[in-house]
Amino acid sequence: MNKFIPFAICGALFLGAFGERPVERVELMCDDTRVSARVFRDRVDAKISGERVNLRLSQSASGARYIGTLRETGFILWSKGGEWLLLTIADDKEDISICTRK
Repeated sequence: MNKFIPFAICGALFLGAFGERPVERVELMCDDTRVSARVFRDRVDAKISGERVNLRLSQSASGARYIGTLRETGFILWSKGGEWLLLTIADDKEDISICTRK
């Protein structure tokens, strides 16, 4: 048995335990909605008004657009050059909020 295999297994377990690191962490106020987000390369793990929402990267002409749903409510979190927007879609009603960093 190769003596490096146990080290490789330990290394894989170590990396898996800590997982991927976010590219950025943001705290936003989008009108009266608080958003805490960990931004990864292909997704955002967000807490919107205290509820966890996983948003996936979606194609965008400019900026980065992340889309997800929670309990029949759709969310789009869009960033471009440090500016953020939150779109909420529920019951055929859309609400757009301009976000400011906290």
